[in-house]
Amino acid sequence: MRTVNIGIIGGGTVGGGVVQAFRRNGALMASR
Repeated sequence: MRTVNIGIIGGGTVGGGVVQAFRRNGALMASR
């Protein structure tokens, strides 16, 4: 599996939503 590094600046509404989306869909994204 390939490792992908993602940097997120800011923990506001958008940043928090992105983090939650990655947590929910992490397994799905890893399988692709």
